[in-house]
Amino acid sequence: MRCIDFEYDGQLLSDHDCVICNIGNSPGVETTDFGNHVSLNTVYSIGLNKFSISSTRYDEPYTVSFQVAKLCHDMKSASQIGEYELSDMMRWLNRKNYCKFKPIYKDGEYSDIYYMGTFDVQPIDLCGRIIGLDLTLKTNAPFGYYEPVSVYMDLKSAEDTYTLINSSDETGLTYPATVIIECLSKGNLILKNSKDSRYTEVKNCKAGEVLTLNGEEKQITSSMSHKTLYNDFNYNFVRIYSGRENGMDNNDNVFSSTLPCNVSLVYSPVCKRGVI
Repeated sequence: MRCIDFEYDGQLLSDHDCVICNIGNSPGVETTDFGNHVSLNTVYSIGLNKFSISSTRYDEPYTVSFQVAKLCHDMKSASQIGEYELSDMMRWLNRKNYCKFKPIYKDGEYSDIYYMGTFDVQPIDLCGRIIGLDLTLKTNAPFGYYEPVSVYMDLKSAEDTYTLINSSDETGLTYPATVIIECLSKGNLILKNSKDSRYTEVKNCKAGEVLTLNGEEKQITSSMSHKTLYNDFNYNFVRIYSGRENGMDNNDNVFSSTLPCNVSLVYSPVCKRGVI
């Protein structure tokens, strides 16, 4: 498996007549850093001579460096990157915001993985000619993501349930980017997840009202004139769980609702595989 191309903000590296390569490096075995470095805060237990984990955290976002070059027409040697081409590459890669980065592998594997990042770009000079670029991708998280998953739940009665299996590589709770709830009757809505100790509640809903919850920005809106919405909402945004219990994966999130409704949500499962 080898990364041969990448897509960044909708453009391919190959669209710029460039390829991923190693300029001036000797062949050999390399260790790939997948990121995901976890720091442990521990507490020493007197008498047991053991440390217990009190909390964990990620200290830094995922970064990866590689080199690219423009090939001559014979596809065997590097060509000079001209002044206009260098400006074009800088505008494309060296951004002030995070854009979608997708590695492309020779064997087509991992085609559903992406990262949100920006690049540091340094020219590689040979005898006064720029023959390549040294790129460092700096992402917005300690890991990447799988392509967004869309889920639709038909909860017509209090007895109806929907089981969502969270495919994230990360254990713990995840906030979906968007949750859209269409209320099918008036009343107080309580949406529960069997894996979560809390529930999402919105009072005084109307039949046909569509509630949109943004889990990342922590915002809620209504399609109707719901004047008391911000007082009626308990500000517990929908969450989904991934984890292991008794040595086994247990990612089944069973949703139910006290009010008949249709629920649509979109989330990006965490991917802990770095660029190879």
